[in-house]
Amino acid sequence: IYCTMHVTSKRTNLGQVDEADLPAWSEAFRPARVLPLISGFGGLIYGVVAGNSMVFSVLMGMAGLVTAVFAMTVRDLASAKEFLRVVAKGFLATGSALTLVAVLLIGAQILVSLINLTGLAGTLSGFVSDLVDQRLLLLGLLTAVVGLFMGMGLPTIAAYVLVASVMTGPLQNAGVSGMTAHFIVLYYACLSSITPPVCVAVFVAAGIAGTNWGSVARDAMRFAATAYLLPMLFLFYPALLLQGDLTEIVHATAIALSVTVALSFILAGARILPWPAVSLAVLSAACALALFGGYAGIAVAICILVFGWTRIAQSPGQPATASGGT
Repeated sequence: IYCTMHVTSKRTNLGQVDEADLPAWSEAFRPARVLPLISGFGGLIYGVVAGNSMVFSVLMGMAGLVTAVFAMTVRDLASAKEFLRVVAKGFLATGSALTLVAVLLIGAQILVSLINLTGLAGTLSGFVSDLVDQRLLLLGLLTAVVGLFMGMGLPTIAAYVLVASVMTGPLQNAGVSGMTAHFIVLYYACLSSITPPVCVAVFVAAGIAGTNWGSVARDAMRFAATAYLLPMLFLFYPALLLQGDLTEIVHATAIALSVTVALSFILAGARILPWPAVSLAVLSAACALALFGGYAGIAVAICILVFGWTRIAQSPGQPATASGGT
């Protein structure tokens, strides 16, 4: 994700924040700014430590934040009215932004409830085991689809538990270790929050940014594309999860780094050579060499990526387009 965002920033000539736009340390850390944050995080952490649900803990954090802002800003009747006006405006904006989310969540919850009530999870698990017949790639793809689909609109823990009840069995029956199977399920359960159509995190981010959720979802998936790939690498290279000797771990790590960095360059539209098509071909070749070329292929892929990183660092960048390129 870092590589994708860095290369995109260089390509669109995003640059750094001007020093004049940065607040002074005394301004950034004045009590009116810091105390609401501390109060909000304090309420959240207290709620979690006290054993409350995550939703109720977030509510406690919000209450702490609002209380601190009220205490720091309200001095008279006029400031109290302004505070209430801002809070009411925030509730209206949030309610409007969450209308579509609510509709999608209702549909997703109906599906999840039907799966739980009918016992379809166990049936689906057996069906998947019979269908793939220990073909790891197909099994990994089905796990991704089931994880992203069944995790729609659910909190991460609930999505993980639901998908794990369906997919860890077939994965382990195919020879995948328990740790690897559960890590794969956990990753896709987390990624369901940014995967359309029920991408809760995307709707929240779009509401904060005041922009269309579709463009936010597209860019979120583009920036996180390597995260979608990582569970597949776990499947074929369990040494990434420290399952194996030192040689296997180093080998798997080198492959994963080479593939993810090359894919990040491709997704960000990096031009390591003057010709875009040739750049794409070279970076695709680096991916293939890292995956199938053995130790020599990994070495060549790393050389290509180091050369590409140097070229990107030296490039002046291009002016951002109307869409921003991001």
